[in-house]
Amino acid sequence: MLASREHRAERLQDRAEQARAAAVRLSSEGSSMAEAIPFGQPILVGHHSEKRDRAYRESIRAKFAKANAEYCKADELERRAEAAANNTAIYSDDPDAVQAIDEKLAKMKAERETYKKIIALIRKNDQAGLLELLKTPEAVAKVLTPDCFGGIGIQSFTLTNLGANIRRLEKRRAELVTLKATGKTERMVGEVRVVEDPDIARIQLFYPGKPDQATRDNLKRWGFRWAPSEGAWQRNLNNAGRYAAKRVLGAN
Repeated sequence: MLASREHRAERLQDRAEQARAAAVRLSSEGSSMAEAIPFGQPILVGHHSEKRDRAYRESIRAKFAKANAEYCKADELERRAEAAANNTAIYSDDPDAVQAIDEKLAKMKAERETYKKIIALIRKNDQAGLLELLKTPEAVAKVLTPDCFGGIGIQSFTLTNLGANIRRLEKRRAELVTLKATGKTERMVGEVRVVEDPDIARIQLFYPGKPDQATRDNLKRWGFRWAPSEGAWQRNLNNAGRYAAKRVLGAN
């Protein structure tokens, strides 16, 4: 999964570079066209050249507008590439998702224990203990600096939120373990092959040919997306995905 994220970041960066190159080219073409017009030369209203001159100037304006759009596109693609490269989310279709969740849970639980120790040491006014725990005077000073509400140390809502996130992740882990423990299944509903693949956490619909427009619209309405690499319409494998498949296929 890490490799796929890296590939996504690379693809986005490539598209960003292509967009920026197009922007430079369009801007250069617009500038070259503009140089053909004498500086300060107005449109000669009523002259036989008026229509041609207006069309030429509109072409220049369009070039610069397209260049600006490509610059904006490049900026957005670069932002998405950076986000993809820095993405640490855990995806269900990652073969190592359970291990990744375990590692994340371990860090979160260790963080929670550290927070509890900080709270206890602050209550005891044990600055020596804080220094031993946090290692540097700067870190101690930071936890003892009042926040915008005048509180110091670790606030109760921080522990509450962290505990809630741990419980949410533990629930997701249990669901993922159950999902991946089930085997891959296939069945036919009419001419459509329905595949439930826990390894990639997807329910897939394989049509014998390209579905008509109405069917494609219905698939999208129920959350299915076309996956060219799989040759299937698919969405997340869960109860909602199974229900959506039944609705699309008209199955009971």
